[in-house]
Amino acid sequence: FKSKTIINTINPHSYAVAKYDNQFKSSLTNSNYLMPDGVGFVLAAFILKQKIIKRITGYDIHKYFLNLANKKSLKVFYFGSSIDTLENIKEKNTKRFPKLDAMYYSPPFKKVFLESDNMLFKKIINEFSPDILFVGMTAPKQEKWVYENYKSINCKVFISIGAVFDFYSNKIKRPHIFFQKL
Repeated sequence: FKSKTIINTINPHSYAVAKYDNQFKSSLTNSNYLMPDGVGFVLAAFILKQKIIKRITGYDIHKYFLNLANKKSLKVFYFGSSIDTLENIKEKNTKRFPKLDAMYYSPPFKKVFLESDNMLFKKIINEFSPDILFVGMTAPKQEKWVYENYKSINCKVFISIGAVFDFYSNKIKRPHIFFQKL
């Protein structure tokens, strides 16, 4: 990625929320890549446009970029979730990805961050200067936060993947592969 890139996912729930939340809608429509994370979009593409598209989950995106970062010795930053979840992710990454240079930060849980909060977050992220920023604060908060702040963050790739933090850390178990495909 030669310029700043925002990657988001969309599912039927996010689509429904974006119809009533213009800020969220702008965050999604201004993504460089908006990936179909839900069978609803796969079916809609086929029924409405006779196009076959593949579902790409946030978990798959995370896995892809972690492997890339490890292979190319890139820096990743995990922003969001709880300290406990981030500790589990850190432990897992240390074992699985020895070349990965990663930092983990759990912001305080607030419905809306103050500008002073955002200034602190951006300072912490910019000091680490990651290649990839994983943001896990649940939709639509994470997408809005990225879109509002990405221009002043020294990073190339911004990926909003909320629930992936919980799945990857084993805090929440992913459904069996049969149900994922179903």
